[in-house]
Amino acid sequence: MPSSARRAARSRKYSSASEAVGSFAVPEDRIVGAVTESYLDEQSALAAERQEQRRSRARALLEGRTPMEVPGLVMYVGFGNGPATTVATRRRLRRVQGVLDRAFATDALALLDAHGGHVLAPGHVQLPDQLRELLCEATGDPDPRLAAVVITAATTTRDLPAAARLAEEVVRIAATCGREPAVHRLDDVLLEYHLARPSAAGPRIAALLAPLDGRPELERTLRTHLAQRQDRRGAGPGAPGDGSQGPG
Repeated sequence: MPSSARRAARSRKYSSASEAVGSFAVPEDRIVGAVTESYLDEQSALAAERQEQRRSRARALLEGRTPMEVPGLVMYVGFGNGPATTVATRRRLRRVQGVLDRAFATDALALLDAHGGHVLAPGHVQLPDQLRELLCEATGDPDPRLAAVVITAATTTRDLPAAARLAEEVVRIAATCGREPAVHRLDDVLLEYHLARPSAAGPRIAALLAPLDGRPELERTLRTHLAQRQDRRGAGPGAPGDGSQGPG
Protein backbone atom coordinates (compact mmCIF):
# COMPACT_ATOMS: atom_id res chain seq x y z
CA MET A 1 0.00 0.00 0.00
CA PRO A 2 1.42 3.39 -0.94
CA SER A 3 2.48 5.62 1.89
CA SER A 4 -0.12 8.25 0.97
CA ALA A 5 -2.87 5.66 1.27
CA ARG A 6 -1.57 4.52 4.64
CA ARG A 7 -1.51 8.09 5.91
CA ALA A 8 -5.11 8.64 4.77
CA ALA A 9 -6.22 5.42 6.50
CA ARG A 10 -4.53 6.42 9.76
CA SER A 11 -6.13 9.87 9.56
CA ARG A 12 -9.58 8.36 9.14
CA LYS A 13 -8.96 6.01 12.11
CA TYR A 14 -7.85 8.83 14.39
CA SER A 15 -10.78 10.97 13.31
CA SER A 16 -13.23 8.17 14.11
CA ALA A 17 -11.64 7.62 17.53
CA SER A 18 -11.79 11.32 18.32
CA GLU A 19 -15.44 11.47 17.37
CA ALA A 20 -16.17 8.46 19.57
CA VAL A 21 -14.45 10.04 22.57
CA GLY A 22 -16.14 13.37 21.91
CA SER A 23 -19.56 11.78 21.94
CA PHE A 24 -19.00 10.73 25.57
CA ALA A 25 -17.37 13.97 26.74
CA VAL A 26 -19.53 16.61 28.48
CA PRO A 27 -18.32 20.19 28.70
CA GLU A 28 -17.06 21.06 32.18
CA ASP A 29 -19.34 24.10 32.53
CA ARG A 30 -22.39 21.90 31.96
CA ILE A 31 -21.27 19.52 34.70
CA VAL A 32 -20.65 22.38 37.15
CA GLY A 33 -23.98 23.92 36.26
CA ALA A 34 -25.87 20.68 36.85
CA VAL A 35 -24.16 20.08 40.21
CA THR A 36 -24.82 23.66 41.34
CA GLU A 37 -28.46 23.50 40.34
CA SER A 38 -28.92 20.22 42.20
CA TYR A 39 -27.24 21.66 45.32
CA LEU A 40 -29.38 24.80 45.28
CA ASP A 41 -32.55 22.77 44.81
CA GLU A 42 -31.61 20.61 47.80
CA GLN A 43 -30.86 23.65 49.98
CA SER A 44 -34.12 25.29 48.96
CA ALA A 45 -36.05 22.15 49.85
CA LEU A 46 -34.33 21.93 53.25
CA ALA A 47 -35.00 25.60 53.99
CA ALA A 48 -38.66 25.20 53.04
CA GLU A 49 -38.94 22.16 55.31
CA ARG A 50 -37.37 24.01 58.27
CA GLN A 51 -39.65 26.99 57.70
CA GLU A 52 -42.74 24.79 57.59
CA GLN A 53 -41.66 23.12 60.84
CA ARG A 54 -41.40 26.54 62.49
CA ARG A 55 -44.78 27.57 61.11
CA SER A 56 -46.32 24.37 62.45
CA ARG A 57 -44.88 25.02 65.90
CA ALA A 58 -46.10 28.63 65.85
CA ARG A 59 -49.56 27.48 64.79
CA ALA A 60 -49.70 24.93 67.62
CA LEU A 61 -48.78 27.62 70.17
CA LEU A 62 -51.19 30.20 68.80
CA GLU A 63 -54.04 27.69 68.71
CA GLY A 64 -53.40 26.71 72.32
CA ARG A 65 -52.44 23.13 71.53
CA THR A 66 -49.09 23.43 73.31
CA PRO A 67 -47.80 25.86 75.99
CA MET A 68 -44.77 28.12 75.73
CA GLU A 69 -42.40 26.52 78.21
CA VAL A 70 -40.28 29.64 78.86
CA PRO A 71 -41.10 33.34 79.17
CA GLY A 72 -41.39 35.01 75.80
CA LEU A 73 -42.95 37.61 73.55
CA VAL A 74 -46.10 37.33 71.48
CA MET A 75 -45.99 40.00 68.81
CA TYR A 76 -48.35 41.13 66.07
CA VAL A 77 -47.00 42.84 62.96
CA GLY A 78 -49.27 44.69 60.56
CA PHE A 79 -47.92 45.79 57.18
CA GLY A 80 -49.23 48.97 55.59
CA ASN A 81 -49.32 47.50 52.09
CA GLY A 82 -48.82 44.11 50.52
CA PRO A 83 -46.90 42.99 47.41
CA ALA A 84 -48.87 42.59 44.21
CA THR A 85 -47.76 39.05 43.40
CA THR A 86 -47.35 35.74 45.20
CA VAL A 87 -43.65 35.60 44.33
CA ALA A 88 -43.08 39.09 45.73
CA THR A 89 -44.93 38.11 48.90
CA ARG A 90 -42.73 35.03 49.41
CA ARG A 91 -39.60 37.15 48.96
CA ARG A 92 -40.86 39.73 51.43
CA LEU A 93 -41.64 37.09 54.04
CA ARG A 94 -38.18 35.52 53.62
CA ARG A 95 -36.60 38.92 54.26
CA VAL A 96 -38.85 39.51 57.28
CA GLN A 97 -37.96 36.09 58.69
CA GLY A 98 -34.27 36.89 58.28
CA VAL A 99 -34.69 40.20 60.11
CA LEU A 100 -36.55 38.52 62.97
CA ASP A 101 -34.01 35.71 63.32
CA ARG A 102 -31.11 38.17 63.45
CA ALA A 103 -32.87 40.62 65.78
CA PHE A 104 -33.82 37.93 68.30
CA ALA A 105 -30.62 35.91 67.69
CA THR A 106 -32.73 32.77 67.42
CA ASP A 107 -35.24 31.07 65.14
CA ALA A 108 -38.28 33.31 65.61
CA LEU A 109 -41.59 31.51 65.13
CA ALA A 110 -43.57 33.52 62.61
CA LEU A 111 -46.98 32.94 61.08
CA LEU A 112 -47.19 35.73 58.53
CA ASP A 113 -48.92 36.54 55.26
CA ALA A 114 -48.86 39.53 52.92
CA HIS A 115 -50.71 41.70 55.46
CA GLY A 116 -48.82 40.66 58.59
CA GLY A 117 -49.38 38.19 61.39
CA HIS A 118 -47.98 36.87 64.64
CA VAL A 119 -44.40 36.32 65.77
CA LEU A 120 -43.36 34.33 68.84
CA ALA A 121 -39.97 34.80 70.48
CA PRO A 122 -39.49 32.31 73.34
CA GLY A 123 -36.82 33.44 75.80
CA HIS A 124 -37.26 37.17 75.07
CA VAL A 125 -39.29 39.58 77.19
CA GLN A 126 -38.72 42.82 75.29
CA LEU A 127 -38.51 43.90 71.68
CA PRO A 128 -35.05 44.30 70.14
CA ASP A 129 -33.91 47.86 69.50
CA GLN A 130 -34.81 49.29 66.09
CA LEU A 131 -36.89 46.26 65.14
CA ARG A 132 -39.55 48.36 63.43
CA GLU A 133 -36.93 50.27 61.46
CA LEU A 134 -35.32 47.00 60.37
CA LEU A 135 -38.68 45.71 59.17
CA CYS A 136 -39.24 48.95 57.26
CA GLU A 137 -35.94 48.46 55.48
CA ALA A 138 -36.50 44.78 54.72
CA THR A 139 -40.02 45.20 53.35
CA GLY A 140 -39.88 48.64 51.77
CA ASP A 141 -43.01 49.41 53.81
CA PRO A 142 -42.80 52.70 55.71
CA ASP A 143 -45.88 51.98 57.81
CA PRO A 144 -45.57 48.68 59.72
CA ARG A 145 -47.32 48.54 63.09
CA LEU A 146 -46.19 46.37 66.00
CA ALA A 147 -47.52 45.39 69.39
CA ALA A 148 -46.13 42.82 71.80
CA VAL A 149 -47.36 41.05 74.93
CA VAL A 150 -45.10 39.26 77.41
CA ILE A 151 -45.98 35.69 78.34
CA THR A 152 -44.55 34.29 81.58
CA ALA A 153 -43.37 30.72 81.97
CA ALA A 154 -45.70 27.89 82.97
CA THR A 155 -48.80 29.63 81.68
CA THR A 156 -51.78 27.61 80.51
CA THR A 157 -52.34 26.90 76.85
CA ARG A 158 -55.18 29.46 76.86
CA ASP A 159 -52.92 32.37 77.83
CA LEU A 160 -50.87 32.49 74.66
CA PRO A 161 -53.83 32.67 72.24
CA ALA A 162 -55.33 35.40 74.44
CA ALA A 163 -52.06 37.36 74.33
CA ALA A 164 -51.94 36.97 70.55
CA ARG A 165 -55.48 38.34 70.23
CA LEU A 166 -54.60 41.25 72.52
CA ALA A 167 -51.53 42.21 70.49
CA GLU A 168 -53.53 42.07 67.26
CA GLU A 169 -56.35 44.11 68.74
CA VAL A 170 -53.98 46.80 69.98
CA VAL A 171 -52.62 47.19 66.44
CA ARG A 172 -56.12 47.18 64.94
CA ILE A 173 -57.44 49.80 67.38
CA ALA A 174 -54.41 52.04 66.85
CA ALA A 175 -54.92 51.89 63.09
CA THR A 176 -58.68 52.48 63.35
CA CYS A 177 -58.12 55.51 65.60
CA GLY A 178 -55.73 57.02 63.05
CA ARG A 179 -52.63 56.79 65.20
CA GLU A 180 -49.30 57.02 63.41
CA PRO A 181 -47.68 53.64 62.64
CA ALA A 182 -45.37 52.73 65.51
CA VAL A 183 -44.70 50.16 68.20
CA HIS A 184 -48.04 50.38 69.99
CA ARG A 185 -48.72 49.56 73.63
CA LEU A 186 -51.98 48.73 75.32
CA ASP A 187 -51.59 51.85 77.47
CA ASP A 188 -51.57 53.94 74.27
CA VAL A 189 -55.08 52.82 73.37
CA LEU A 190 -56.38 51.87 76.80
CA LEU A 191 -59.53 54.00 76.60
CA GLU A 192 -60.41 52.84 73.09
CA TYR A 193 -59.68 49.24 74.06
CA HIS A 194 -62.06 49.47 77.00
CA LEU A 195 -64.80 51.01 74.88
CA ALA A 196 -64.35 48.34 72.22
CA ARG A 197 -64.99 45.51 74.70
CA PRO A 198 -68.52 44.11 74.73
CA SER A 199 -70.12 45.54 77.86
CA ALA A 200 -73.50 46.87 78.89
CA ALA A 201 -71.73 49.99 80.16
CA GLY A 202 -69.96 50.63 76.85
CA PRO A 203 -72.67 52.68 75.11
CA ARG A 204 -73.27 54.77 78.26
CA ILE A 205 -69.54 55.50 78.63
CA ALA A 206 -69.35 56.42 74.96
CA ALA A 207 -72.25 58.83 75.44
CA LEU A 208 -70.54 60.45 78.42
CA LEU A 209 -67.37 60.90 76.36
CA ALA A 210 -69.15 62.35 73.35
CA PRO A 211 -68.45 65.97 74.45
CA LEU A 212 -64.73 65.24 74.03
CA ASP A 213 -65.13 65.20 70.25
CA GLY A 214 -63.30 68.20 68.87
CA ARG A 215 -61.64 68.91 72.24
CA PRO A 216 -58.18 67.28 71.98
CA GLU A 217 -56.94 69.01 75.15
CA LEU A 218 -59.69 67.33 77.21
CA GLU A 219 -58.98 63.99 75.58
CA ARG A 220 -55.30 64.29 76.50
CA THR A 221 -56.26 65.17 80.07
CA LEU A 222 -58.45 62.08 80.32
CA ARG A 223 -55.69 59.90 78.91
CA THR A 224 -53.21 61.31 81.41
CA HIS A 225 -55.63 60.64 84.24
CA LEU A 226 -56.14 57.04 83.15
CA ALA A 227 -52.43 56.46 82.64
CA GLN A 228 -51.29 57.96 85.93
CA ARG A 229 -54.28 56.83 88.01
CA GLN A 230 -54.20 60.19 89.78
CA ASP A 231 -56.90 62.63 90.77
CA ARG A 232 -58.21 65.26 88.37
CA ARG A 233 -55.95 67.94 89.84
CA GLY A 234 -52.84 65.95 89.01
CA ALA A 235 -54.14 65.38 85.51
CA GLY A 236 -55.26 68.95 84.90
CA PRO A 237 -53.84 71.47 82.43
CA GLY A 238 -50.08 71.57 82.47
CA ALA A 239 -49.70 68.00 83.76
CA PRO A 240 -47.24 65.69 82.00
CA GLY A 241 -48.76 64.31 78.84
CA ASP A 242 -51.20 67.26 78.51
CA GLY A 243 -50.73 69.47 75.48
CA SER A 244 -51.61 72.72 77.29
CA GLN A 245 -49.38 74.77 79.53
CA GLY A 246 -50.05 76.09 82.99
CA PRO A 247 -49.80 79.70 84.10
CA GLY A 248 -46.50 81.32 83.27
